Amino acid sequence: MNYYQIRYRTQAGPGAWQNGTAAGIASSKNIVGLSVNTTYEWQIRAICNPSPFSTGAWSGLDDFNTLSAKETNSSETSLENEQLRVYPNPAQHTIYLDGTIPTSQELNLIVRDMNGRKVKVVSLWAQAGDFHLEMNVHDLSNGVYSLEISGTEWHKNISNILIAK
Repeated sequence: MNYYQIRYRTQAGPGAWQNGTAAGIASSKNIVGLSVNTTYEWQIRAICNPSPFSTGAWSGLDDFNTLSAKETNSSETSLENEQLRVYPNPAQHTIYLDGTIPTSQELNLIVRDMNGRKVKVVSLWAQAGDFHLEMNVHDLSNGVYSLEISGTEWHKNISNILIAK
């Protein structure tokens, strides 16, 4: 197999299919421009070489939901302009987070699956200034997750954390 062909569309329509491809060794696909709080349906099939191409059948329909937009609290400060480093990605056993916070506070790390369900929550104390956090992910299955980090004064969504063991 050389690559996968992927297609998706909103489930409440349904609208026209949007198409994309992924390498034959890929286990995930980043899709940008999706609407918040929306259910999509999708399918995938294999495309093989050499010429003439051999095209597999489309998989059965499956669905996924995008998360709703987060409402901004006026007392909350975004880390958009701050440096926040998350590595390695993909991760096998541990994810590291490096950043800076203005005051000592409890930080919450929330991992969500692609359906938006919380699958892991870790609370840690961090001192003001630069911080280095470690989160064990050995208990998570292979796949793509979203990661949120929040404190008493800010919130940051980090998407597309890949767990590959």
